[in-house]
Amino acid sequence: KQWYQRQSTGVLTLITLLYYKYKLSKTLSLIMSIDWTALNAKLPTDRKDKQKRKELFAAMDMGNGILSLAEVDKGIRDVLKIDEIFDAKPAIMRAFQMLKSG
Repeated sequence: KQWYQRQSTGVLTLITLLYYKYKLSKTLSLIMSIDWTALNAKLPTDRKDKQKRKELFAAMDMGNGILSLAEVDKGIRDVLKIDEIFDAKPAIMRAFQMLKSG
């Protein structure tokens, strides 16, 4: 019985590793397909772009002055029109949580 359990655990570990390798390769191909120059052009990151950032925030906000994860998610799709990034939900969620708590 112990041998079977070890073999079973080893197979499950292998399957898990293959699954994560597949997810990583899919994520990497998504990242490589993004036009980063066009993406950066849509994001007002310069110091002098403060008014543009306020407008972008207002376009995503539902009126309470705080952006929720759902509003950010919808804003990426509808306001910024960045479908490639919209498909990267785990990364969006992690970035949102990091900024929210930091």
